[in-house]
Amino acid sequence: MPGIPGGDLNYRRSVSITCTDTSSKNFLFNSITVEGLRVTFDIKKGPKVKTNKATIKVYNMSEDSRGFVQTPVDDIKLPTLQIQVDAGYNFDEKIVFLGRASVASSWEPPNWVTTFEATDGDVQWDLFQYEKKFPKFTPIATVLNDIMAQSGLELGKITPIPGSLDKSRTFSGPPLQIIQDLQSTYGFAFDVQDERIRLVPGGPSIVDSTLIILNSFTGMLNSPRVKDNLVVVDMLLNPDVKPGTFIALTSTEIPTLSGLYLVLKMSIKGDNWGSSWMASLEMQSFDQNEQLSLSGVFI
Repeated sequence: MPGIPGGDLNYRRSVSITCTDTSSKNFLFNSITVEGLRVTFDIKKGPKVKTNKATIKVYNMSEDSRGFVQTPVDDIKLPTLQIQVDAGYNFDEKIVFLGRASVASSWEPPNWVTTFEATDGDVQWDLFQYEKKFPKFTPIATVLNDIMAQSGLELGKITPIPGSLDKSRTFSGPPLQIIQDLQSTYGFAFDVQDERIRLVPGGPSIVDSTLIILNSFTGMLNSPRVKDNLVVVDMLLNPDVKPGTFIALTSTEIPTLSGLYLVLKMSIKGDNWGSSWMASLEMQSFDQNEQLSLSGVFI
């Protein structure tokens, strides 16, 4: 099948897992990387904080590695173990999930199976309550930057949000609620992907300028279909695709569905020793007349 990455040897798929104990003070020995073992993952990603979740299973980790990932939770019962899943082809891997996880290992003859139940970004938001007073005419970008700085998350694509406070105001309470309230007034897209905050002006989820060319030669599986006014398409796993990515879709079987789309939600299923290695995208049609600066990325 031309155009498919590594079209033999199980598509030359590769995956590695890095586990980091974020509570450890010893930066030399606070993480382990697992390679060469069987790994399965089921990842869900969406356009809002607290929608990204993953179940990752690693088979037959050593006893020492299983002991390492059984790290305690912190004083307020939040997981301190960070898990990063990198996947790709021919050992050219990129992040497909990064978050905090709770862990359990069990003997399922003939294997030891270590299961990570992980979420992306929500642990950090749950760590603090926000309270601060800002004077009249304070730029909204200043308020948002202050909240984001306290989250402990990295900043990804951040574009200043126009507008300012029309009066002195005290913000108090859960930070996500404050951001959602500001969204309703000032209109901006905000999400967290792989523990990196993305915030830009404009409509929902338009937070990425990557363009993926998708057709039967570049990894599309099956035919696209329509579900609840969205177009759903299956493709080989591509770590560059996230919510907010643009897809230039060409369908020879259903030409009317060809066009430019924006990824809203997606699920990723992988098994480096099995048959599953794909992503299912839920996309909305995008106005091709919109003035955008897109960079083409081919898989």
